[in-house]
Amino acid sequence: IKDLASDLVAMAQATDGLIEAVYHPDYLFVWAVQWHPEHMYQSTVSKQLAQKFIQACRDRKKL
Repeated sequence: IKDLASDLVAMAQATDGLIEAVYHPDYLFVWAVQWHPEHMYQSTVSKQLAQKFIQACRDRKKL
């Protein structure tokens, strides 16, 4: 992502400055990533992403 929409927030950048992950602060779990975490399931970042998603789903059920 080169140009980010004003309502999104960058949360990961490549070494060349391009944005690789974003979120929307006004929603429970609106995240977008520029990679395939399902193919990189053993990486720490992908595991953390999955854990955050699962926790957001659990939190949503409590509402």
